Amino acid sequence: MSVENLFNSFPVINVNDEVYLRQCNHDDIDDYLEYLSDDEVVKYVPEECIPRTVERAREEIDYNLDLFRYKRSIYWAIARRDNNKLIGSCGFNYWNRDHCRAEISYDLGKKYWGKGIMTDVTKAVLGFAFTQMQLHRVEATVTPTNQASLKVLKKLKFQKEGILREQKFLHGKFYNAIILSLLQKEYLKF
Repeated sequence: MSVENLFNSFPVINVNDEVYLRQCNHDDIDDYLEYLSDDEVVKYVPEECIPRTVERAREEIDYNLDLFRYKRSIYWAIARRDNNKLIGSCGFNYWNRDHCRAEISYDLGKKYWGKGIMTDVTKAVLGFAFTQMQLHRVEATVTPTNQASLKVLKKLKFQKEGILREQKFLHGKFYNAIILSLLQKEYLKF
């Protein structure tokens, strides 16, 4: 399948019995605002990406829809199977096709933390990335204090490459970021 064909229809990914990945839509606005209103959830989210109003939530959802609409990237809604409720998101807000690499990012409602959901979701997205998107490399940048995210990436065999000095601007301050990566050949081993 050519990469361009990926954009013919939004790819739905079955993750497990509890969640699946689908396209976000305007029906998700209330759920989006709900889980991103928790200060712990948005601790590592840039201020300009935190929707504090219905209008800002709509703009963020439109941004994710536009990534796909304009064939720039793919960003999924994490939805519960039993009621289709949005509980998080995961995808690639940066995709460099010339060099076959993308940067993964994700978030999840606090009530779903510690249940292995984000590990399962990220693993499913990586499978899609390396087989359908034809990626060679997936990168992640994480602040050193974001231990939960580092734990997910380490479980999935991401390798630490170094520190990007004051690379992230979060809530009025600059923070270092750890850059990690996973290569296609490493993913295929597990």
